[in-house]
Amino acid sequence: MKTIDDVIDLVRIVPRAPEQPLPSGADEREIERLEDLLTYPLPQQLREWLFVYNARNIGPGGIFGVAPAEKGRLIEEYFRLFPTWLSKAWIPVAGDGCGNYYILDASDQTNFTTPIYFIDHEYGYDEPSSIVGSRLFDFLWTLLQSEL
Repeated sequence: MKTIDDVIDLVRIVPRAPEQPLPSGADEREIERLEDLLTYPLPQQLREWLFVYNARNIGPGGIFGVAPAEKGRLIEEYFRLFPTWLSKAWIPVAGDGCGNYYILDASDQTNFTTPIYFIDHEYGYDEPSSIVGSRLFDFLWTLLQSEL
C-alpha cells in the first residue's frame, strides 16, 4: 500500500512545464467549501491529499482539486457538467487528457478503501467502464508512475 509520501516523491519528479512550480496544498477553508457542496465529509485520503497538493496539470490529464485551481482542474466544475456524479457521491480526481475521467466513489468507504472508477466517454458518463483502484494513494502513485 502506497502512502502519501510515496505519491509526493513522484510528484517531485514527474515531468511538468519548466515554469510550473511544485504543487502546493489547499487550506482548511477551501476543503470545507467542497464538503459543504458535497454535504458529506471527504474521504480521508482525498482530504489529506488536497492539503499537500491542489490541482496541477501533472499526469496524463491533470489531477483535480479545490478552488483556487487551474481551469479544468476544479472538482466543482465537473459537478456542473455531470450533475449525477454529485448525487452518486462520485468525486472526480483526475482526467486522462482524452475526455475520460477517474472518479472516487465516496459512497463506498470501508476500511480506508474507496473505489476509483474509470469513466470512458464512449460508454457514457453515468456508469463506470472499470474499477482502477481501491485506495486513492495507490491509484495516484500508479497514474504518476506511468508518466515516468
